[in-house]
Amino acid sequence: MSRIIFRENVGDAELAGLVKRMERFPNLDTLVLEGPKVTDAGLAHLKSLKQLGKILLYNTRVTDQGKADLQRELPNLREL
Repeated sequence: MSRIIFRENVGDAELAGLVKRMERFPNLDTLVLEGPKVTDAGLAHLKSLKQLGKILLYNTRVTDQGKADLQRELPNLREL
């Protein structure tokens, strides 16, 4: 299992740029996102990370709808 943690300095724009890099880690299972700069738009960038099993959100502005949209796209996601 592999985990990446992004603290409050990462938001939607940064996630968009980091996704291609994260795709290079096939064992990436858990992504931790923290802070109000992360919204539904940021989560939408993660749709290509099919290997993710967990996305942990802390103090973000992600809505239930944003979570549901992403969950439909990621078949291996066990926890969001």
